[in-house]
Amino acid sequence: MKFFRLCIILFTLHAAALAGDAWIPLHSENGGILLVPQNEGLSASSTQNCILTVQLPTEQSAVILGKSINNPLVIDDLAPAIRLKTDSAGIAVGVQVVLPKTIHPVTKRPITYIVPGSKYSGSKNWETLSFRDKNGMPNLRKESDRIAALLQAELKAPFGTAFDMRGQYVRQIILFAERLPQQNGLKKIEIESVHIAGYAAAADHAEDQSEFDPINYAGFKIQATAKPVYPGSNADSNTEWVSPLQTQTTEPLQADPHGKPIPAANRRIVYDNNQPKQYALTNGQTSSPTALMRIKMNDSVLMIDDIPVGIRAVEYQGEPLDFLRKLEFNAVWLKEPPGPGLRLDAQKAGIWLICPPPGNTELESARKFDPNATRENSVSALDSTYDNILIWNLGSECSYARHLADSQRAQVLQNADRIKRRPMLCTARSGVYDYSRTVDVLMLQREPLFSSLDLLDLYKWQKEYQTLARPDTAFWTTIQTQPPPKLAEQWTMFEGNPQFICAVSYEQIKMQIYSALASGVHGVLFTSYTPLTNNDPETDFRRTALELANWELQLAEEWFASGRALPALAQSNQPAVQSAVVQAGRSRLLVPMLQERHNQSVVGSAAAGNVRYIVSGIPETYNAYHLVPGRLLPMETRRVAGGMQIELEEASINSLIFFSEDDAVYAQIGQRAKVMGSRTAYLACRLAELQLSMTEQVLAVLKRAKEMKVIPVHPKDHLPLMAMPEQESMIRTTKEALEFAKDLAGRNPPDYARSYLQAERVTRGLRFTGRTLWQEATRHDLNACMTPVSVSFATLPLYLTAYQRTNGAKLSVNRLPGGNMESRTIEQSGWEPMSHKVEGVFVAKKDISPAAQHSGQTGLQLVVAPSNPSDKPKQLETVPLWIAAPPMQVRRGEMLCVHGWVRIPKALESTADGFMVFDSLGGEALALRFLETNNEWKEFAFYRNVPADGSYYVFFALAGIGEVHLDDVQVCAVQFEAKPPDSGVAVPPAVPAPAPFYRRLNPLQYLPPMPNWGN
Repeated sequence: MKFFRLCIILFTLHAAALAGDAWIPLHSENGGILLVPQNEGLSASSTQNCILTVQLPTEQSAVILGKSINNPLVIDDLAPAIRLKTDSAGIAVGVQVVLPKTIHPVTKRPITYIVPGSKYSGSKNWETLSFRDKNGMPNLRKESDRIAALLQAELKAPFGTAFDMRGQYVRQIILFAERLPQQNGLKKIEIESVHIAGYAAAADHAEDQSEFDPINYAGFKIQATAKPVYPGSNADSNTEWVSPLQTQTTEPLQADPHGKPIPAANRRIVYDNNQPKQYALTNGQTSSPTALMRIKMNDSVLMIDDIPVGIRAVEYQGEPLDFLRKLEFNAVWLKEPPGPGLRLDAQKAGIWLICPPPGNTELESARKFDPNATRENSVSALDSTYDNILIWNLGSECSYARHLADSQRAQVLQNADRIKRRPMLCTARSGVYDYSRTVDVLMLQREPLFSSLDLLDLYKWQKEYQTLARPDTAFWTTIQTQPPPKLAEQWTMFEGNPQFICAVSYEQIKMQIYSALASGVHGVLFTSYTPLTNNDPETDFRRTALELANWELQLAEEWFASGRALPALAQSNQPAVQSAVVQAGRSRLLVPMLQERHNQSVVGSAAAGNVRYIVSGIPETYNAYHLVPGRLLPMETRRVAGGMQIELEEASINSLIFFSEDDAVYAQIGQRAKVMGSRTAYLACRLAELQLSMTEQVLAVLKRAKEMKVIPVHPKDHLPLMAMPEQESMIRTTKEALEFAKDLAGRNPPDYARSYLQAERVTRGLRFTGRTLWQEATRHDLNACMTPVSVSFATLPLYLTAYQRTNGAKLSVNRLPGGNMESRTIEQSGWEPMSHKVEGVFVAKKDISPAAQHSGQTGLQLVVAPSNPSDKPKQLETVPLWIAAPPMQVRRGEMLCVHGWVRIPKALESTADGFMVFDSLGGEALALRFLETNNEWKEFAFYRNVPADGSYYVFFALAGIGEVHLDDVQVCAVQFEAKPPDSGVAVPPAVPAPAPFYRRLNPLQYLPPMPNWGN
């Protein structure tokens, strides 16, 4: 009887009291009562907070409150949670579990008991109380079975009662509130939401809900008031709790250069129905409560717990996930479904995974889940180890032909993932509109760097491609951070030195990000081909650049996560400087879009002085600020005809300007900028150091070539390929300016904003020098991508080496059958036309026509015509017409030259790619592109090294609406003489070294003469 006096407490409530979902008092001690609650009808999906006030007149007063949660079965994935905040400690969460098949010997009702969860720390901030272990895994089922085993041992001795655990369910979630010493008599509890992750409905047990009689109440009370915090608590004494998706880190990244800790907190304002909502980002490690999160798409915006989130993902190359999290990525892109170990690592690191769905077997098993089956026979939906999956990737080669199968697969996946209902993503090569009805996010995927696709054309393509999908479809895009693998392979065959191949500059990465922001994209994937943990100069630079890019994206999080790009660019008084306008709530952001061409190869100084903008549509009450890590810089504005005018003494890639009238927005963004100032200033200075080192190495090689008088004279203008003026003073000035940037960050007090801006100014001289030399060296090239080593300042030493040895080579016979485009030969030569279904295109054809001849009798005529000439699409979704030349056999070590003539009578429309010429060794990334030739014949040529024996193909693709003529196409091997003829220029003696046979065939000592260079 002693057991019952201590542990069995019976509470009787009317059944009507539990109808609905209000919080109801279940038990009180020492006078504790629940006062009239506000918003007591709050449901789990409600967006309005519920506020409860509990009166606790004396110490040890206590109240238990209960809320019905519709009887979910206690399964492995079940994880109820409640998000709340209050003014003091003494709050704990629990659930009342019912065993419907086990009757208590005394009460004659099903046995019930309480399973405790976590408790509130007393931080006065938002916390989530849940049922999870230290690894963030749901543990309610495990704890329920453990408690049941203990209670069964006590009941079995006197009564012989054996517990039947089948069909156990949760009757209600409960809150325990107790007055602790030195606390006042009132507790105000604000409840934001109740989450029931892993819900599976039990049978209707309404008749059992009239009683609250947990046999372990006394034990629960002792456990709820004990000092240790239960697993699952995520209290933070300084900042509001948020999900691990946000920009938190598990620990401070490192000390800054001056020995001060780098805080990772980050606060921001977001807007909900035009109402500002404060949100905080913390560096407190949580127990990965991703199962508590609501993931959904709100039109084109990804929402996590009703907060818009911009995705900063990186391609996974085997790096530790906590390492990637410290580089400020919030998601990782996987090419294969993750195993259990990687999913657990993601939960520990607090980082999201974007990946293909599980295999068909697992999906089919999850889809067939029966909530009414017995425990032994039931099959769960995708279990909680998948909680860190953010979005499912259906593939990167989706097209019209695959759409039906992909849509069926998406339906199976949706059924299997019915608890979380994660969004789905794909990269659609065609059928964009159809896929926009199947998936939630479409990926824009291009590799513009070192190609013939200009970054300005990339921006135009990103904006216009989105018009092919349903309105408000979400789009993400890739950000290229390394040369394409095929280009890197060509550099290697040109005996490229890895020290010089840190070719992707930070400015190129930043310009791609700005293009994404300006086109309304809300997620970016930083492409990666090698691990970020490698120990080499290129990886060091890329690692530093990507971390800084992630910090800067967080600085502009409001506009990146949910901004809407306005249609027109803001013009300035200088045509080379424009800005896109992105709107988020009651704020605008100016994103600089520099209009200089060929930035995809080499970025110049990218700065201009005395720039004046007139921005239309800005309310008169708005103020302007320069958005800079460290602190915000107020700017003067004035109203003029046409809008608001702002003036910049200098405009650069760091000229992000935002407008707002809300002082709270300014305060929150200013606080965020202040927090990240130290780290961003350090990273900016480090990038400047690395760029200076790389530039010095390249200039040293070119300077040595000048001193040895081996820089050749160009046959067209009889001037040196590169004049190579004195650079020592520029290098010296750069080093002095860099020391000044570091000094600004080290002052007391430090000026991180000026240090950050100064670090970018430091590199302008380096960029100007690099672009000038690159333009000079390639000034007479037929095409921008004619050789793989002429596409970057970093590869100029290779280009010079190749160029200076061209005299001793000649082209062999043409290997391409039918390249003269005469009807007698092309029809028998194996040329293969390929047409694709494209919306808006009616005709796509090829013809042998006298109108297309450059020489001989005929040429190849390619035509793509619109379905409706008066309503042409802004952008074709894929290439409607391809021509594949017959295969040619090539040998390892050969160098090939592809040469021909093209004419475009009228500029091609609805395309950023125009007419493309590319091959199987370079792919589309190294394609030549032609949008117009002014109805004149234009000569083209490009060169490739052959890495292995095999078949070689050349392709011609008309990607827009219009007409193209092609003729006299040749593919020739380059023949080298044993020794180059004496040109009268002193050539340094070669250092003898053994070389394999294929290197002697293609010794890089000689490059074939470029067609018509001497004319």
